[in-house]
Amino acid sequence: MLLQQVMGAFGRASSAQGAEAEEGQAQECEAVRLLFLDSIPEWAIEIESVHQVLQPQLLKRFLERAAADGESIEVTFHGTRAEHVGQILNEGLNPNVCVTAAYGRGTYVATHAGIAHQYADPDENGWRHMCVVLAAVGSKLVKGKEREQQSAVAVDRLVNPTQYCFIEEDRLYVSHLIMYRAAAIEFQRTGGGFEDPFHAKLNAALRSADARRRHGRCSTSAL
Repeated sequence: MLLQQVMGAFGRASSAQGAEAEEGQAQECEAVRLLFLDSIPEWAIEIESVHQVLQPQLLKRFLERAAADGESIEVTFHGTRAEHVGQILNEGLNPNVCVTAAYGRGTYVATHAGIAHQYADPDENGWRHMCVVLAAVGSKLVKGKEREQQSAVAVDRLVNPTQYCFIEEDRLYVSHLIMYRAAAIEFQRTGGGFEDPFHAKLNAALRSADARRRHGRCSTSAL
């Protein structure tokens, strides 16, 4: 449902004008915020802004690629450092700029904000930057291998993947930028260790995603 809200609101806000545009952007940003908070504990963060990104040429390129291949579009997340934000918003995500390469060389996006949060390093004032990325994933996925560039979209796992590695930049479009910071929190002792609220929220979101996927598969097979 949230995916449809983000895509629908983004389309309305992009084409509307005046008061209608402001209303559309407000709805869109609220949908993005809820999707972000699906795997981020709201009480542990402060959101400074949710900003829509409009780059007509990059959007046109992305939509043409998705339409040509008949691919579905997913909303994903990409955490980055403050110094990289300007280039990403102006030029898009560049698969040739790769640092970790855990599942191959390319651009990484995550299916949950809680995963991308781990790569959104804070600036000197504690602010973090996360891109909301529309992704044309395609039907062919391969299991990623460390530091190897694959011929298709690589994933961390073939069943219900949590990270995608793209080698083609026209499959990705940065639609929003979220600026936020994590609160200074004291971890709660649980048993013999301490509970990380970010990790707990992310695990809950992943379990929920697994359950939705299993339910969808069971519903389809029952028809």
